Amino acid sequence: MDLKLNEYIREVRSSNPTPGGGSVSALGGALASSLVIMVSSLSKSKKIYRQTLEDDVKKAYDENLEKLTKLSNRLASLVELDCDAFNKVANAYKISKDNNNRDIQIQNSLKQASEVPLETCSTILDSIKLLYFYIDKTIQSAITDLGCACALFHSSFYGASLNVKTNLESIEDKEYVNSTLEQLENMENEMYNVEGKIYSIIKGVMKY
Repeated sequence: MDLKLNEYIREVRSSNPTPGGGSVSALGGALASSLVIMVSSLSKSKKIYRQTLEDDVKKAYDENLEKLTKLSNRLASLVELDCDAFNKVANAYKISKDNNNRDIQIQNSLKQASEVPLETCSTILDSIKLLYFYIDKTIQSAITDLGCACALFHSSFYGASLNVKTNLESIEDKEYVNSTLEQLENMENEMYNVEGKIYSIIKGVMKY
């Protein structure tokens, strides 16, 4: 999806079903991770990085910056992949009911449409863990940028999780449904835990 921001926004507010919530959630995650990359990159030229951090921490700092860039790029890719997955579901439902493969194609497309936002959730969780790594190693003047990133991660994660669940409702393979729900619940618990730690640090830094 090679659209400028204003073009993407126009597509979202159009009467077309895509881009929808899953795509927007992936974009939110990509923007949030980009904010963390900006803050961590900016801090590398400051005293906190050059004089405060030990060499082993600097090494982890730089390695995690590379990891976060890859995660951000993946989230950007999921913006379009989510649209593609939805369209496959829509096309499967358009298959003639006389076609013996119709139900199979519908079920397969629903699974794919669940797996894309599930990956969005997983990628956001990996990203917010790296935000937590950086929260006390970057310049305090940019703490609000990290706070904005955390808030974006939160809304994007839960937006994507809703898209997982709505597709699971139509999947007949209950073993698959239960396994996916278990994965999602574990991620939700981790997300809640990391978010709480981040907000606690931010509140401790800010005056109001």
